[in-house]
Amino acid sequence: MADVLVAARGQDPPPPPVSERWVSRFIKAQPELQTKWTRAFHAQRALCEDPTTIRDWYRRVEDARQKYGILDEDTWNFDETGFAMGIAGTSKVVTSTEIVGRAISIQPGNRDWVTSIEYINACGWAISLFIILPGKRHQNIWYRDLPPN
Repeated sequence: MADVLVAARGQDPPPPPVSERWVSRFIKAQPELQTKWTRAFHAQRALCEDPTTIRDWYRRVEDARQKYGILDEDTWNFDETGFAMGIAGTSKVVTSTEIVGRAISIQPGNRDWVTSIEYINACGWAISLFIILPGKRHQNIWYRDLPPN
């Protein structure tokens, strides 16, 4: 694409083709650009992320713990994560140097997902990892003995 854009300038004679590393050199020459690794983030989750709502939820949880005397050993976190089968998890992208943290790559919602769930309480006790693989639902058919005719 870079060669096409340069050729569209109509220089005579045309410049030589760009090299394979021109993108890396261009980014290094631009102080406002950097590369980052992306992390996959499901599109439905991206729509639900609101810092104010999340902060309010954690405030309500702490209020309930105080009100009912819930202990740390009775406070559990169930953390679910998923990944799409057959999709690479990370890729490198060009972004502004002002961006903090990893860039996010929205995944389409039409892939088979493998889900893992881990459990840990506020004291550090953990339950073994739980993995959910995609499957099919089969209808159970029950037969009963029919009376003889």
